Amino acid sequence: MERDCECHPHGAHRHCHGTRMGLNDTMPLTEHFHLAEFVRSTTATELDICNEPPAHVVRNLQALCENVLEPLRQHFGERVIIASGYRSAELNAAVGGALLSQHITGEAADIHLPDFSTGQKW
Repeated sequence: MERDCECHPHGAHRHCHGTRMGLNDTMPLTEHFHLAEFVRSTTATELDICNEPPAHVVRNLQALCENVLEPLRQHFGERVIIASGYRSAELNAAVGGALLSQHITGEAADIHLPDFSTGQKW
């Protein structure tokens, strides 16, 4: 079932199926991070929630990568896996996220830690 994306006010809607449709999935944010990593969501797919970020959120995600995630990867030389990135307001509510979660604005990401010692090191 197709539905209008509520992420774009003023009639600039795109159709979504729980993932962003219309933006380039392989759009690089930095050398090691791509937009697709930040918008992928099993919950959004299962609940048919549009999770397409507006342009200003994409810019925030790029800044997050440039200032936090890419330096982390460069410093430790290890792959950083995004567990949760951008969440539309509807998706954030569906997963029980905080009302003012920085995931909604593209200013937060949860990362997968391979083990406890790596987490302490990072």
